Amino acid sequence: MRIAHRPLLATAVVLSLSLLCSACGAAQSNLGTFKVNGKDASLGYAGLVAMSPVDGAPRMILVVAEKAPAAGTDPAAASDSGSLGPSISAPILQMPGKGWEAIAGFSYLHPAAKNGHGWCAGDVCMLKDVVIKDGRFHAHLVSTPATTGESVMLDVKLDIKMP
Repeated sequence: MRIAHRPLLATAVVLSLSLLCSACGAAQSNLGTFKVNGKDASLGYAGLVAMSPVDGAPRMILVVAEKAPAAGTDPAAASDSGSLGPSISAPILQMPGKGWEAIAGFSYLHPAAKNGHGWCAGDVCMLKDVVIKDGRFHAHLVSTPATTGESVMLDVKLDIKMP
């Protein structure tokens, strides 16, 4: 009887540890500040989605969100649908002589936003200090105070594998 309990006990220990570890894996570090109207949202995922160049200019979609998309899911579509939780996304282009920019601005989903979503102009929300090195995209996503509309505060350090 004692031998029969050991495998059961070992199974219970392994199951408990796997549940504990899966919870740890889901809890990702916060990439930075994402506040709308004074309410903070956690960001734990950043990714880039390759797009076809326009007039020879490389472009991608930047997605920064609370949760990572499921395997095989397009991060940009998942961000738009809200399945990644609070998120920020934008098409970014490599402008000749200027580097990578989000000229059209950033769209965002946030529980404190009016109607749950909004848009931040490219002169208010922007990428700074963009460097591509060793196959990684490094940048600082920041915002400046807006004079109209909702208050959006971004201070996010990005270190993303290039698509």
